[in-house]
Formats: sequence, C-alpha cells, structure tokens
Amino acid sequence: MPDRSSNYLGRFIAVLALLAAFVLVAVVVTGTGGSGSGEGSGETRTSPDARRSLNKGVYVVKPGDTLSGISAKLGIEPDDLLKINPDVDPQILSAGQRIRLP
Repeated sequence: MPDRSSNYLGRFIAVLALLAAFVLVAVVVTGTGGSGSGEGSGETRTSPDARRSLNKGVYVVKPGDTLSGISAKLGIEPDDLLKINPDVDPQILSAGQRIRLP
C-alpha cells in the first residue's frame, strides 16, 4: 500500500510548481509593458516619482541620479535643466538637492 503522506507531498509540490509558473508568466507579461508604449514606440515612460515632480515643478535628486538620467526620466532636455538651474554642477549632484523644472 502506498504511503499517503508522500502522495500528498507530491500533490502539494505540483500545486506549488503550477503557482510558480503562473507568477512567472504574470511577471513576464506585465514587465514587457503589454500596452505597446515605451521602447520603440517613441513615448517616454515616466515613473510615479517623476510625474509628482513634474506637478510640483521641482525634482529632488536621489542617490545615484545623474543629470542625463533625470532628464531622460522626465523627458526634458539636459540643456533646458541647466538653463533653469545655472548653479547646478551636472558632475556633482547630491541626494536631496532640488532641481527646478521648466
């Protein structure tokens, strides 16, 4: 007679594998955008933080930010950011620094 505990364990592992596969598919589908926007479509994606910054007219520099990265994230030319912020040194940005937006 087969051991029932090993039978239940096998079914439990099968259910876990099925759930893991479902989660993986969901992550891949949502990670690709699915809506046709973003890469290749000519649209610039902005993060929720970037959208809030655009509403306030100020961007707060985060650790690791660069001027070119900020401009790409916000869809603003780096030269436009420098014109509005002549005191900002693009080589030396510090976390917490505020950059005015056009």
